[in-house]
Amino acid sequence: MQRPEMPEKPNAAAPQATLTGRYIDGRWLLTQWLTQSAPGHTALLIVPPFAEEMNCCRRLFAKLARQLAGFGIDSYLPDFAGTGDSAGQFSQISLQQWRADLLQFLPELQQYSQVQLLGCRFGAALLLDWLPALQAQLNISQILLWQPQLQTDRFWQQLQRQQLLSTAAVAASEHTLDVAGYAVPLQLRTEIQALQPQLPASSTALLWLESSLTGEIGAAAKKIQQAHPGLQLQTIQASPYWLSQEPTDSGDLLAISLKFLTGAVECTR
Repeated sequence: MQRPEMPEKPNAAAPQATLTGRYIDGRWLLTQWLTQSAPGHTALLIVPPFAEEMNCCRRLFAKLARQLAGFGIDSYLPDFAGTGDSAGQFSQISLQQWRADLLQFLPELQQYSQVQLLGCRFGAALLLDWLPALQAQLNISQILLWQPQLQTDRFWQQLQRQQLLSTAAVAASEHTLDVAGYAVPLQLRTEIQALQPQLPASSTALLWLESSLTGEIGAAAKKIQQAHPGLQLQTIQASPYWLSQEPTDSGDLLAISLKFLTGAVECTR
């Protein structure tokens, strides 16, 4: 497999990231990698995956954000209410609340001339469902999808299957699924099934990165590609990075992502 060309390295004087975190409305945590560039540059908004997969991907998000800072790009990663270090219990999470919280924050991103989006796994389904609302407030320049889970019915079935296979699920509540130690509320099923994660009509500024141990495209992604011939879909030979909290071989995931996100962005001097 031909390795991707790396984007031009940023100038030695390019800004470095300042890592900070703050609570929005005192409830949900927003992690920020901010440069010292003047307002009006570019930002990346990350919509993270679900439950334990979020913890497994944090290292990769942080590494990508630090690399993007060298090109003058700020990055933002939310811990939605009930997840990570945010307030609330996972058993009370609501996709509608997550959407409302994010939309309330969006005016802060209007200082940027363009905003890039990264959706990972189930976060990609949320991103595409929320995309019209995001586009109404922001100038979305590029959309990057990491191993997206867009089949929402199948996603819920996988959660149910994980509970059945879990040796820890000995006394699951009648109101929750016990999935890898996370109490997933059963009422979430209605919200998941109501999602409509549609790829945008124009996919020229969208890149789907599909990872597999063999480097071959999966059946679900192949169907998507057939339905959207113009879709930029690239396969990567890599370990399932979303399933391990330990460093794992993510192949060319970061190199390809960095090239895609910085290709139209001039390095800040």
